[in-house]
Amino acid sequence: MVQTIFKKVLLWVIPFVFVTVGYAADKYVVPADKESSLKEVGAWINSRFELDTDKVRCIYYWVAHRINYDMKSVKIKTYYTSADELAQKTFVTKKGVCQGFSEVFRVLCESSGITCAVIAGYTRSGTRIEPYSHAWVGVKINDVWLVCDPTWASGSAVGNKYVRRFTWDYCLVEPAVAIKTHMPFDPMWQFCQHPITHKMFAEKRFVNSNPKIFAFNDTINMVQHLGSTEKYRNQVARITRYGLVNPLIKSHVANLQELTKTVSYNQSVSSVNEAIDFYNQGIKSYNKYILFKNNRFKPEISPKALVAMVDDFAGKFSRSAAIFNATDESTIKDRTTYHQVKKSVREMMSKVAEERDFVNRYLKSASEAKPSEQMKKK
Repeated sequence: MVQTIFKKVLLWVIPFVFVTVGYAADKYVVPADKESSLKEVGAWINSRFELDTDKVRCIYYWVAHRINYDMKSVKIKTYYTSADELAQKTFVTKKGVCQGFSEVFRVLCESSGITCAVIAGYTRSGTRIEPYSHAWVGVKINDVWLVCDPTWASGSAVGNKYVRRFTWDYCLVEPAVAIKTHMPFDPMWQFCQHPITHKMFAEKRFVNSNPKIFAFNDTINMVQHLGSTEKYRNQVARITRYGLVNPLIKSHVANLQELTKTVSYNQSVSSVNEAIDFYNQGIKSYNKYILFKNNRFKPEISPKALVAMVDDFAGKFSRSAAIFNATDESTIKDRTTYHQVKKSVREMMSKVAEERDFVNRYLKSASEAKPSEQMKKK
């Protein structure tokens, strides 16, 4: 069976022109001879700065200056097998769209021991909500989440061209400020105990007076321990609760639901392949035992070794059956093969019971025969 590889869709939104406020930028320039790989860039930043805030500013500065915005890819769906693959390609080509910028930022943060999450959402430029999805990052420093947007840091689109114009305006921004321009699809990435709804964002109402507290830190920690399918389902539920009020949100939820199906299918394929592998191993072990049995268990082995021989194929068939029973059949496409192999496993489990009974009787008979043989010799 061939397993489908999960692929990720990248989307972007065009930023607007901003006013620059600054730090002493020279201190954040990475030497050219330390830029041969993401790992090397990260190692230099980590060794150069002690404070996490300085590390993040350096990462922000480096990504905004070294990665070029790829205007040709703005409306093109590009697929990658993983976020790390996207980060590596963006680093090597030195170009990408918002998610590439953000994934490079994430990898560099992680290399410095800084918690970083890539956030999917959409944005507002002045009074206009942009028609494309966007990606940025959240970083956790001293147990406080802050927002960075390395794409908006690098420049902006003017007509069909991208004009590079660096700004510090989107570095380590307080969530209460960031929410005025950056709206995450998932409310937990607002980093707020009273997250606003998508309708409130559209109406520029940035304070939610609902007294109910959303424990976003607990939710973020919980999500990290979920499997992929449960993570996607939880995300869809959270997003839906806050309103599917525009096409971007609806499209994002649809993508998550499709990803849930894809991941579920991949997991089922992997599980079935594992079950078949255990079944085949069991057949090999069982055939070896049958040959030994047909030869009247010669050359003779100890009772313990004979029982272990049965335990070996019994354990493999049992493991195969357990995996089949735990597999979600609704995600299986080739159900004919699935049911055939599952039936074969059940049949072999019946043979296991028969052979255990046979070996037990054989060993009991052999044990009773030994005293008689010894009496004859006397």
